[in-house]
Amino acid sequence: MCGQDGAALQARIEGTLLTVCQKCASFGEVVSRPQPRAKTFIPERKKECFVIVPDYSQKIKNARERAGLKQDELATKLNERASLLQKIESGDVPPDVALAKKLESFLHITLVVPYSEEENKEKKQAASAELTIGDILKVRK
Repeated sequence: MCGQDGAALQARIEGTLLTVCQKCASFGEVVSRPQPRAKTFIPERKKECFVIVPDYSQKIKNARERAGLKQDELATKLNERASLLQKIESGDVPPDVALAKKLESFLHITLVVPYSEEENKEKKQAASAELTIGDILKVRK
Protein backbone atom coordinates (compact mmCIF):
# COMPACT_ATOMS: atom_id res chain seq x y z
CA MET A 1 0.00 0.00 0.00
CA CYS A 2 2.74 2.43 0.94
CA GLY A 3 5.22 1.19 -1.69
CA GLN A 4 8.01 0.55 0.80
CA ASP A 5 10.50 -2.20 -0.09
CA GLY A 6 11.03 -4.94 2.40
CA ALA A 7 9.61 -8.24 3.53
CA ALA A 8 6.23 -8.69 1.87
CA LEU A 9 3.39 -10.21 3.86
CA GLN A 10 0.04 -11.51 2.66
CA ALA A 11 -2.64 -9.64 4.61
CA ARG A 12 -6.42 -9.44 4.35
CA ILE A 13 -7.33 -5.76 4.56
CA GLU A 14 -11.02 -4.85 4.30
CA GLY A 15 -11.80 -8.22 2.70
CA THR A 16 -9.08 -8.01 0.03
CA LEU A 17 -5.93 -10.14 0.00
CA LEU A 18 -2.92 -7.83 -0.49
CA THR A 19 0.85 -8.15 -0.41
CA VAL A 20 2.04 -5.41 1.94
CA CYS A 21 4.95 -4.39 4.16
CA GLN A 22 5.08 -5.04 7.92
CA LYS A 23 3.79 -1.57 8.77
CA CYS A 24 0.80 -1.72 6.39
CA ALA A 25 -0.05 -5.26 7.56
CA SER A 26 -1.16 -3.73 10.87
CA PHE A 27 -4.26 -2.35 9.07
CA GLY A 28 -5.59 -5.87 8.56
CA GLU A 29 -5.09 -9.54 9.41
CA VAL A 30 -1.82 -11.25 8.39
CA VAL A 31 -2.62 -14.38 6.39
CA SER A 32 0.90 -15.65 5.61
CA ARG A 33 4.48 -14.67 6.11
CA PRO A 34 7.17 -15.04 3.45
CA GLN A 35 9.04 -18.31 3.57
CA PRO A 36 12.81 -18.00 3.34
CA ARG A 37 13.94 -19.40 0.03
CA ALA A 38 16.59 -22.04 0.02
CA LYS A 39 19.57 -20.99 -2.04
CA THR A 40 20.07 -23.27 -4.97
CA PHE A 41 23.57 -24.20 -6.00
CA ILE A 42 24.14 -23.97 -9.71
CA PRO A 43 27.52 -25.37 -10.66
CA GLU A 44 29.62 -23.09 -12.83
CA ARG A 45 30.02 -24.43 -16.32
CA LYS A 46 33.30 -24.25 -18.08
CA LYS A 47 32.99 -22.39 -21.31
CA GLU A 48 34.59 -24.25 -24.15
CA CYS A 49 36.71 -22.21 -26.47
CA PHE A 50 37.39 -23.31 -30.00
CA VAL A 51 40.14 -22.31 -32.40
CA ILE A 52 40.57 -22.76 -36.12
CA VAL A 53 43.49 -24.97 -37.15
CA PRO A 54 46.44 -23.01 -38.60
CA ASP A 55 46.41 -24.76 -42.01
CA TYR A 56 42.69 -24.19 -42.59
CA SER A 57 43.11 -22.71 -46.08
CA GLN A 58 45.03 -25.68 -47.48
CA LYS A 59 42.64 -28.19 -45.90
CA ILE A 60 39.58 -26.46 -47.37
CA LYS A 61 41.12 -26.15 -50.82
CA ASN A 62 42.27 -29.80 -50.93
CA ALA A 63 38.90 -31.11 -49.71
CA ARG A 64 37.00 -28.95 -52.23
CA GLU A 65 39.18 -30.17 -55.08
CA ARG A 66 38.74 -33.81 -53.94
CA ALA A 67 34.97 -33.26 -54.05
CA GLY A 68 35.34 -31.93 -57.59
CA LEU A 69 33.74 -28.58 -56.84
CA LYS A 70 34.61 -25.06 -57.90
CA GLN A 71 34.63 -22.25 -55.34
CA ASP A 72 31.36 -20.79 -56.57
CA GLU A 73 29.66 -24.22 -56.54
CA LEU A 74 30.77 -24.81 -52.95
CA ALA A 75 29.62 -21.33 -51.97
CA THR A 76 26.19 -21.99 -53.48
CA LYS A 77 25.85 -25.30 -51.63
CA LEU A 78 26.86 -23.66 -48.32
CA ASN A 79 24.74 -20.56 -48.97
CA GLU A 80 27.81 -18.30 -48.66
CA ARG A 81 29.46 -15.75 -50.94
CA ALA A 82 32.05 -17.06 -53.39
CA SER A 83 34.31 -14.07 -52.66
CA LEU A 84 34.39 -15.03 -48.98
CA LEU A 85 35.39 -18.61 -49.77
CA GLN A 86 38.09 -17.30 -52.11
CA LYS A 87 39.54 -15.14 -49.32
CA ILE A 88 39.38 -18.06 -46.88
CA GLU A 89 41.14 -20.43 -49.29
CA SER A 90 43.85 -17.86 -49.98
CA GLY A 91 44.44 -17.52 -46.22
CA ASP A 92 43.57 -13.82 -46.11
CA VAL A 93 40.51 -14.25 -43.87
CA PRO A 94 40.01 -17.04 -41.33
CA PRO A 95 36.47 -18.43 -41.19
CA ASP A 96 34.39 -17.83 -38.10
CA VAL A 97 33.54 -20.91 -36.04
CA ALA A 98 30.01 -21.25 -37.47
CA LEU A 99 31.25 -21.22 -41.07
CA ALA A 100 34.14 -23.52 -40.18
CA LYS A 101 31.67 -26.04 -38.76
CA LYS A 102 29.57 -25.83 -41.94
CA LEU A 103 32.69 -26.49 -43.99
CA GLU A 104 33.66 -29.36 -41.68
CA SER A 105 30.35 -31.14 -42.06
CA PHE A 106 30.13 -30.61 -45.82
CA LEU A 107 33.75 -31.42 -46.73
CA HIS A 108 34.34 -34.01 -43.95
CA ILE A 109 37.47 -32.33 -42.59
CA THR A 110 38.55 -30.99 -39.20
CA LEU A 111 38.89 -27.23 -38.92
CA VAL A 112 37.71 -26.46 -35.37
CA VAL A 113 39.55 -27.85 -32.34
CA PRO A 114 38.98 -27.12 -28.65
CA TYR A 115 41.40 -24.63 -27.11
CA SER A 116 43.50 -25.97 -24.24
CA GLU A 117 45.39 -23.78 -21.77
CA GLU A 118 47.88 -26.58 -21.04
CA GLU A 119 48.83 -27.03 -24.70
CA ASN A 120 49.21 -23.26 -25.08
CA LYS A 121 51.55 -23.10 -22.06
CA GLU A 122 53.65 -25.97 -23.42
CA LYS A 123 54.00 -24.20 -26.79
CA LYS A 124 55.08 -20.97 -25.07
CA GLN A 125 57.66 -22.82 -22.97
CA ALA A 126 59.04 -24.57 -26.05
CA ALA A 127 59.22 -21.27 -27.92
CA SER A 128 60.97 -19.56 -25.02
CA ALA A 129 63.75 -22.19 -25.15
CA GLU A 130 64.75 -20.94 -28.61
CA LEU A 131 67.28 -18.15 -29.02
CA THR A 132 66.14 -14.68 -29.93
CA ILE A 133 68.07 -11.81 -31.48
CA GLY A 134 68.29 -10.21 -28.05
CA ASP A 135 70.01 -13.34 -26.72
CA ILE A 136 72.66 -13.16 -29.44
CA LEU A 137 73.40 -9.41 -29.50
CA LYS A 138 75.46 -7.68 -26.87
CA VAL A 139 73.97 -4.40 -25.75
CA ARG A 140 76.37 -1.43 -25.40
CA LYS A 141 75.93 0.70 -22.34
